[in-house]
Amino acid sequence: LPVYADLIDRELGWARAQGKPASDKALVDEVADRLTVGVGAMLSTLVRGRISVGGAASSATRRGLIIATRHALNREQFKKPTREPVTIIEYQTHQKKLIPEIARAYAFGFAQNELIRKYSATVAEKDSRTAEDDTVRELETRAAGMKVMQTRWANDTLQVCREACGGYGYMAENGLTTLRQDADVFATFDGDNPVLQLLVAPSLLAAFK
Repeated sequence: LPVYADLIDRELGWARAQGKPASDKALVDEVADRLTVGVGAMLSTLVRGRISVGGAASSATRRGLIIATRHALNREQFKKPTREPVTIIEYQTHQKKLIPEIARAYAFGFAQNELIRKYSATVAEKDSRTAEDDTVRELETRAAGMKVMQTRWANDTLQVCREACGGYGYMAENGLTTLRQDADVFATFDGDNPVLQLLVAPSLLAAFK
């Protein structure tokens, strides 16, 4: 554990000063166990919290997209020359609002599932003390980055969904106003997004080099 060498040296010096009969190896193992528990606690709080907040933001956004898309498939506006009604989803400007966000919803869903899988694997490795420091740092970075992207996307997209429903989007019965209110705070929960971006940036620059 070279990263924690100073801490281990202090622990050994304190033990010798107290005249403890424990061997150096026993003390090193004891310190390593405490550090393992500390890292595990960090993973189970900060990282798990950010994964959960990002997932909740995406879930709310998918629901908002479902509401807006169903509205667009049923809302009629004007008529064709054949006198058949035109639903607003047939207009390209309306498709441009919703379809790209539906595609992003699928992409974020796949990425979120992979992040959860990686988190579960890393926690299991930490429990068995086989996880590398680089693996833990990568998980922290990925969880922070995903939380930023999903919560920002949630706030922006739910506003688009609200506007895509016209006046109906303001009505409490369709649920969009409630989703919008719930998602707004996700940008701050478990770390303010600008701060998390600063956490992600060094890892991205290191990977670029």
